[in-house]
Amino acid sequence: MSLSNRALTAIITVCGFLSLYTSCTDHDDNIQEQVKINPVPHKEYINDSIQPGDDFYMYCLGTWWDNTELAQGENRTGFVDEMQDHFDSLAQYVDDENITKLKGHLEDFFTNTESDQRIVNDAIERVRSAQTKQDLWNLMGTLIKEGFQMPVRIWSLAIQGTTSICFIPACHHDVSSSITESAQSDGITQNTLSRNGLLPFPTRNVEPIVGSNTKAVSYRKWPMLIDICHSLDIDPAGCYVLTEQDTIIAIDIFHVSTARKLEELQELSKEALTDTIISYLKDNLLLCDRDYQEQVLAQSGKTLSSDAVYQDIKESYLTYHMSYLFAQKYCTPDIKVKGQEYVDELMESFAERVNANDWLTDASKASIIEKLNAMTSHIAYPEWIPQYLIDLSQTRSILEDLIQIRKKHAEMMFDMAGTPANLYSFQSFLTMLPIQSVNAYNDPYANAIDILPVWFMEPIMKQELTDAQRYAIFCVLGHEITHGFDDFGIRFDKTGKRTDIIILNQDSLEFNRRAQMLSDYHSTIQVLPGIYANGNHTTTEDIADLGGTEMAFQALTKTLKKKGYSGEALKQEQRNFFIAYANLWRLKYNDEYIRTRVKNDIHSLPRERVNCVVANMDIWYELFDIKPHNKLYRSPSERIHIW
Repeated sequence: MSLSNRALTAIITVCGFLSLYTSCTDHDDNIQEQVKINPVPHKEYINDSIQPGDDFYMYCLGTWWDNTELAQGENRTGFVDEMQDHFDSLAQYVDDENITKLKGHLEDFFTNTESDQRIVNDAIERVRSAQTKQDLWNLMGTLIKEGFQMPVRIWSLAIQGTTSICFIPACHHDVSSSITESAQSDGITQNTLSRNGLLPFPTRNVEPIVGSNTKAVSYRKWPMLIDICHSLDIDPAGCYVLTEQDTIIAIDIFHVSTARKLEELQELSKEALTDTIISYLKDNLLLCDRDYQEQVLAQSGKTLSSDAVYQDIKESYLTYHMSYLFAQKYCTPDIKVKGQEYVDELMESFAERVNANDWLTDASKASIIEKLNAMTSHIAYPEWIPQYLIDLSQTRSILEDLIQIRKKHAEMMFDMAGTPANLYSFQSFLTMLPIQSVNAYNDPYANAIDILPVWFMEPIMKQELTDAQRYAIFCVLGHEITHGFDDFGIRFDKTGKRTDIIILNQDSLEFNRRAQMLSDYHSTIQVLPGIYANGNHTTTEDIADLGGTEMAFQALTKTLKKKGYSGEALKQEQRNFFIAYANLWRLKYNDEYIRTRVKNDIHSLPRERVNCVVANMDIWYELFDIKPHNKLYRSPSERIHIW
């Protein structure tokens, strides 16, 4: 137990003792008159037949769980889903003249204009005129810049503290695959990935395309990508290749190394590469060429869907533009101001916890506080860069729309390259995930957190929420802050470079011991008969869950005491915090969902995100009278305290 926790427990214990066993003074009466005793949040969801110490999640939500039915074909439903549906419905009404024009062209996507044919045929002729593979590589870069889709795509990622270009293979022909109802890969979409915590962000296992021995020509492993860089006017020394296995990219999952896919492309003969590039160029005519369209559809046996095309274009290239429109319509300036105040308060709470830490040496504490003070918080929406918003005022067809949209997307990637990672962290984030997502992100390579606006908007952040309910939501903010100091985040310094911030070896060993304890604890949880949680897989998120909740609880207690809460009134609000925290993860799910999550997700299941957190917080035992016979009980020596 940390010193601060010991002190807090002692104070609460004394206050509770005095309130129960001594007569209240006039001063105490005045204090109690000043504070508001709030009702238990979502009391109707509580199942009193379950002891809080046996299953706190089901104690808080058992009645709701029993009365909730999963819709046919669904394996989950709950708070986050309800909120995501709400904000997605708001986003449906976001539009401007550019989107209207794009949708209009999609309605008439069989109109094959002479201009469209000429644009694509001219590009095809340039490909056929190439004399060497190197000419084709250079041409691929030029065509990317011009807005054509190519078998190579680029991503903007923070790497070693710098916004960098990362090369990936194209997932698919982004028109031909999406025009059929089979646009999804195994039923996976960017939205479902987001809901399941599987965000489309690699863990950045990358390799530079220019090696350390840059003067040795024989070292040039990626001559194709180097030539593409030169034609794009970007420095290859700051560019990378993604090397992940089983990498989620957009709505596709590669089950082989993405680097290997690029190697295969680089190894193609000139003739094969020519055919590959031409196939991508022809795909641009797919939307306005019925004969070509029917050939593709005959192979898949699917039907046309212009809506699928629009959704794919939107998710692949328009998230920044659509996020801007959403923020303009729904996000008021006070959301950003209040959100920053909340984050600052949570950061102050974290700093207090670090300074009170009883196992870190002063040198490591100073290093951690230095990184915390340098952490950039991007709240609600970024400083928009107007030149990267799309402008379709001069386009005349869906082909010209796509070329212009891809061109703007590429320009943004190129212009951000080489800048400090924290500067454009949020803008880069919004090229991959729409702003209405019920989500948040910590980028250790930028030492930045990106908190999306929905956490500060109704119906999540209602004006009538009590302090206990508000601070339970703040666990999300604390969670993202803690990610900067989890078992992955501690390996990056204040600028996002790969440097351990825990200075002394003895501190590092102790941190690793505690992290392993948390992993081992989660791995003892049986989620289904014979199936256990994978603590090694979820440790990073489990550290963030525990740290974020402790941080938010400490901030709440500090606020309540400033308002005059003490004794039983204070305890009641603290109990309400834990009940509200359980409701944040309110989710009904079936066995199929459990099996999928345990196998694939880096987050613990909602039930464990609640039970395993509270079981390690000393104050919870006191507030809910948890005894050794209760199933969740852990002896004080077993309780895990990291931050």
